[in-house]
Amino acid sequence: MALKNALLVAGLMTISTSAFAETLVANIDFPFRAVGKTYPAAKYEVKIASTNGGGPIMTLSNGAGKVNHMFIAIPGDTNSGKAGQPQLVFACEPGGACTLAQVHTVMGSHWQVRQPKLTPAELERLAKVTVPLQVAKAN
Repeated sequence: MALKNALLVAGLMTISTSAFAETLVANIDFPFRAVGKTYPAAKYEVKIASTNGGGPIMTLSNGAGKVNHMFIAIPGDTNSGKAGQPQLVFACEPGGACTLAQVHTVMGSHWQVRQPKLTPAELERLAKVTVPLQVAKAN
């Protein structure tokens, strides 16, 4: 199933014309989850490529350039992102388990990342943690 989804996304990337692309870097010093997968603390590249079909295709890659995960984000609150202040926003539970919740880009776009279902009581206990993103240097 995962291979089938990866091939579908790769096909969509090939067919779609990119309207923009950004590569950003974050040093995340705690383990976290994103779209059902767990990641260790590390330096990550976040690549964002928009498509004609809607939300951008995002990839998380470790320092070795290996794509760890690919997912499609959905538009968030356009008023909450500020141009020039890119960041990752994590929703963290008491006890430290954090989940990637939002991506704010250099252009001020704000994208939501799919979250696990939580009860209202669980949502109330979440803390917001932000990690700054830097524009990746060209090789």
